[in-house]
Amino acid sequence: MADAASTLPDRFTLDLISPEARLISRPVWQVVCPGVEGEFGVRAGHMPLLSALKNGVVVVQDAPHAPAEIIFVAGGFADVTPAQLTLLAEEAVPVSSLQIEALNTAVDALHAQINVAENDIAAAPLRKALGVIQAKQASLALVKTA
Repeated sequence: MADAASTLPDRFTLDLISPEARLISRPVWQVVCPGVEGEFGVRAGHMPLLSALKNGVVVVQDAPHAPAEIIFVAGGFADVTPAQLTLLAEEAVPVSSLQIEALNTAVDALHAQINVAENDIAAAPLRKALGVIQAKQASLALVKTA
């Protein structure tokens, strides 16, 4: 009898969708996602799973040993089936398109706005935006060290 893993297809469909656009819709070999309970990898034949995503990077490989495509996501959800992974992200952007100078400027501006906010209610969305930008900064640092 053949090993169960050897009978599985080696690719599955990845759909990465943000409110602005469908960033990816193609067959891939492997995806690593930033789940709120920890990172998790997905390959063809994965058991069904639903997970919330935290701010972080999605690493997509089209084939073994292929260069990875790295995409920053700001929250969202992952829906995994044996043949498909659907990522619904609040925001998604290729890490290669992020610019550290622009992120640093945005961090400074948000700190200034938080400091003059009238109360915690007014500061809350600013703090959330700051967390997203800081996660983008961290994703750039991660890519440079990889």
